[in-house]
Amino acid sequence: MLLINKYRPKTLKEISGQDESILKLKKSVLNKEHCFLYGGNGNGKTSSVYALANDLNYELFELNASDYRTKDVIERILGSVVMQRSLFNNNKIILIDELDGISSSGDRGGIQSIQNIMDKSIFPIVLIANDPWISKFNTLRKKCNLIEFKSLDSTSTINHLKKICDLEKIKYNETDIKILSNKVKGDLRAAINDLQTLIKDNKLYNVNLLESREPKEEIMNLLRLILKNNDLRKINQALLNTNVDLDELSLWLDENIPREYMNSELEEAYYFLSKSNIFKSRIINRQYWRFLVYQSLLMSCGVALAKKESKQGFVNYKRTGKILKIWLNNAKHLRGILTRFAHVE
Repeated sequence: MLLINKYRPKTLKEISGQDESILKLKKSVLNKEHCFLYGGNGNGKTSSVYALANDLNYELFELNASDYRTKDVIERILGSVVMQRSLFNNNKIILIDELDGISSSGDRGGIQSIQNIMDKSIFPIVLIANDPWISKFNTLRKKCNLIEFKSLDSTSTINHLKKICDLEKIKYNETDIKILSNKVKGDLRAAINDLQTLIKDNKLYNVNLLESREPKEEIMNLLRLILKNNDLRKINQALLNTNVDLDELSLWLDENIPREYMNSELEEAYYFLSKSNIFKSRIINRQYWRFLVYQSLLMSCGVALAKKESKQGFVNYKRTGKILKIWLNNAKHLRGILTRFAHVE
């Protein structure tokens, strides 16, 4: 049996590191208020809803938004569920998971149908997504209590992994568990799955062979905050809490600003991005590390303020390919020089 299934939390007491978020979730459900859970992968959002339903003895109905995107399908599935009382219980929770999947171009009225269903539901509806700030979710957010599930700290992840190892009688050392925790970057689900793949003869092996997970999801969240709106408070808070490298963020902004900005907005955004690069050069050349705050503010808040209107629709962000093109061009040039030297010899 898979460890991720065997140790799925059955009660809220078994959820790690989300005490405040769980209290808000429970209060919302008991008050029959809709809520929107958001945060990174593997931090307990879906498990918390299931555990709460078990604790309250509520019926739980789940719909995965990635699988059902059209207005007709969603209304057919949820239309009667949100109005019909359970045969066994008086209460139920309606869970709509992976809402991010319905925000793409494949959405054909799905978001609007969820909004309509929320208005008439007699039961609390729980929405789950990694990023709640996508423009299509604007109306949904207003109908819900927003509840953030933060990435788990390493201590919570370590304690959970050690508990599983002890229960399964898996031999391990503290260093390997800490390395595994650091590599998954707060994703407990990934940590448990990785743990299972590294077990051989009831012992934990080859932890150092695991690759660290790239912070792509974190970068995507930052890009949406900067490029989709100009809420400077949220942007500043996100930058304070992120481990994303500023140079890496600059490369992503350079590639994706034209996907969101037009005309004078585009010009102004690149003006601020170029100014941030000037401060970066001063930091490197003169070791003026106090300028780091200016580099950060110009590339984030400056670029965000250049946007006057939010561009509707899903945008597929990607990292710039300029560095690779420069490298390929330099490599081609170097091959030419080496070839000429070879002929001289």
